[in-house]
Amino acid sequence: MKLDFSFIDSNRISTFLRPRDGEIKVGEIILFAQDSIEKSLENFKGSYVLLGVEEDIGPRANLGQEGSTFAFKSFLNRFLNMQVNRFVSIDDLMILGRSKAETLETGFAKRRQNVAELDEHLIEIIEKIYRFNKIPIVVGGGHNNAYPLIAAYHKTRGKKIQVINLDAHADFRLLEGRHSGNSFSYAMHDGFMDNYTVHGLHKAYNSEMMLQDMEKNEVSFTIFEDYIDEQRNLNDDARKYAQNAVQPFGIELDMDSIAFMPSSAYTPSGWTVNEARGWLRNLTANAKPAYLNLTEGACELNMSSDSILGKSLAYLIFDLINRR
Repeated sequence: MKLDFSFIDSNRISTFLRPRDGEIKVGEIILFAQDSIEKSLENFKGSYVLLGVEEDIGPRANLGQEGSTFAFKSFLNRFLNMQVNRFVSIDDLMILGRSKAETLETGFAKRRQNVAELDEHLIEIIEKIYRFNKIPIVVGGGHNNAYPLIAAYHKTRGKKIQVINLDAHADFRLLEGRHSGNSFSYAMHDGFMDNYTVHGLHKAYNSEMMLQDMEKNEVSFTIFEDYIDEQRNLNDDARKYAQNAVQPFGIELDMDSIAFMPSSAYTPSGWTVNEARGWLRNLTANAKPAYLNLTEGACELNMSSDSILGKSLAYLIFDLINRR
C-alpha cells in the first residue's frame, strides 16, 4: 500500500478556485499549511485544523462501496468558493493538507491489514494537531478514520474520550481486523473511549449480535424510526447530549445518515442536510468539540454527485467554525 501526506499547493488551489471581481472567496484568504506540519501548527493562532483523507480502503474492507477517495476533492471544490462576508469568517480554520492511501489489494485480510497501517499513519499526524492544542477536522475517507482520531486523543491527552455519532449504523462490529465498521468497538476494546452514543440507528441495518455487544458495553443509542413517529426530536436530543456530556467530546457525522447523499451506504431514508446541520449546530452551540469527523461521503466525479456532497460538507464545516 502507498501512503503519503502532502500540503495543498497554489497550483492545486487554482484548479478549484473560481475568483470573481468584487468578491472574496474562502480559497483566496484561508490559511494553508506549508513546508512543515509542526511549524504551521505552531504559528497558527486559530482553533481548527482540517485534514483531508483520500481513501476507500476502509469501506472496501467492510464489504462497502468505493468512492470515498473523492470526497475531499468535492469538498475543496465547493468550500474554497464560498463567499467571505459579514456572516462568514475563516480565521479559526487552517487546512493542513491531505493524506492519501492507495492499494490494489483484493483480499479482505490484506485490506484490513492496510487499514491498520492507515490508522498508524493518521494517528501520527493527528497527534501533532492535538499536541499544539488544536481541534482536528477530518473530511473524506471511510468511518475507519474515527479510530485514529480517538486513539490520538488518548495518546496525547492521557484520558478516554466521549463520542457522539449521527449514523444509520453503529459501526460496532466484531474485532475481525480493522475496517470502516468497527472503529468504535476497537476504540472501546483498546481503552481509548469510555462513552459512545449513536443517534438515529436504522432498525433494519444493525445486527442483533452488534446490538447485544453495544448493550454489554453500555453504548447509548436512539432509533431513527422513533424520530419518524415523532417520539423523539433530533435537536432536543443533541442539546441534551451537549448539556450532559463531559466536555469536550468527539463528533462523528456519517454522510450516509443523510437521505440521497452520495455515500458509501446510500439510502433513500434518512435525515435531510438541514436536519444534520441542526444536529451539529446544537451540539456545538456552547462549546467546541474535541474533533469533528465528516465521513463516508462517496461520489463519482460528475457534476451532480460532486455538487451535492461537496456543498453539504462545506455547509457543515461552515456551521462548525462560525458558531462562536
